[in-house]
Amino acid sequence: GQKWVAALEDIKTLYEMGFFPENTLTATDNETFQIMYDGDAAFAIDGSWKVSAFLENAADHIDDYKVLYVPGKNQRSAGDIIGGLSSGYYITRKAWDNPAQREAAVNFVMYMTSDPLINKFAAAVVSTSALKNPQLDASGAASSLHESVLVMLNDVSGVAPAVQDTINAGAADLLNNVRNVVAGEMSAADAVTSAIALFNTD
Repeated sequence: GQKWVAALEDIKTLYEMGFFPENTLTATDNETFQIMYDGDAAFAIDGSWKVSAFLENAADHIDDYKVLYVPGKNQRSAGDIIGGLSSGYYITRKAWDNPAQREAAVNFVMYMTSDPLINKFAAAVVSTSALKNPQLDASGAASSLHESVLVMLNDVSGVAPAVQDTINAGAADLLNNVRNVVAGEMSAADAVTSAIALFNTD
């Protein structure tokens, strides 16, 4: 909780220093990223799914963009990222209850989730933030932007789960209160306390 408070206070400081667009508190996600596509913003922070959006909206100058680490601070290394993989494999009850099918199903899942195969999938879709041992080949990347993602991920030093994966019940409350914190209408500590209270009652 204390680290979240510090993070919110950092965001407030950046907001007060004018690092964000004037319409930050009212803009939609699409409006915010349009500024980036147009080359009028220095940085944007989002998930791996945004790579394809840049290919669609900034294809004529895609080489102007790279995916980089957020600078480190205090005990956090710059190589630490927020990530996770919200998908998985399931074995049916029918297969599990059949000894012969169970072994085949388990072996299949273990194969499909092995490091070598996951790395192949990751290199193709650039959705690699859940990998424990990335060994990604950037030479066949679809674009210079893809290549920068793969190069960066090969040096990841740690992965922390996203807020919504950590405190499901309070995540929306915390994210919605970011605007209240930066606008000075709520303290960072109160925003985190509110989110944790929701989590504790879930």
